[in-house]
Amino acid sequence: MNDSEYAALYKACQRLNDGPDYRMDNYALNLINTALDFQSHVKAVNDAMEFYRKNISYSSHRGLKSVVDSFPNTNRGNKRLSSHLWDNNMWTRAEFLRVLLDEFEARGIRGQKSLTRWLKNADFKQDVKGQFKSTHHSVGIAIFHWLCLRCGIDTIKPDTWVLKFVETTIRRSASPEESLEALKLIAREQGREAYLLDSAIWNAQRNRE
Repeated sequence: MNDSEYAALYKACQRLNDGPDYRMDNYALNLINTALDFQSHVKAVNDAMEFYRKNISYSSHRGLKSVVDSFPNTNRGNKRLSSHLWDNNMWTRAEFLRVLLDEFEARGIRGQKSLTRWLKNADFKQDVKGQFKSTHHSVGIAIFHWLCLRCGIDTIKPDTWVLKFVETTIRRSASPEESLEALKLIAREQGREAYLLDSAIWNAQRNRE
């Protein structure tokens, strides 16, 4: 990103008020959000998570995995699992949740503390890319940084909303990596938390739709 592009992006960010704090320390809800919150309507994700809170409410790896493992890993089993967990038919996300639980367990992750510790040291290309993959979904760079952000790591999720904001501002498309690094630097230079800049951008873009 050249100097004039960076300056334009800096000013665009400076005009935004900090957004909400989306961090959470509930292990099960963080994994469920990771399985659900991409290419989905906000209301559907919020409704699913609220149903889980009210009707299942396990917060531990062991509790969530025990529920998941009680249903067979088949199309029919995952449809039943999705209905049980979230009261919806997002069965491919139920299948994806199984992958997340299994892959994290294989890395010695059993709860929020070990998840956050692992995320702090994880490199996306080396430790994540192509390794958390179900038949229909996988953890990409935006999903990874969204999980990092919710677990308290000060970062930006380079999703479609963020990339569109950057593209509109600098008048060209930028890669997720380029956008991520520029926005994290801008947050530091402006003395603000990156996760609050992330939510500021997301809400500003949503309000334009």
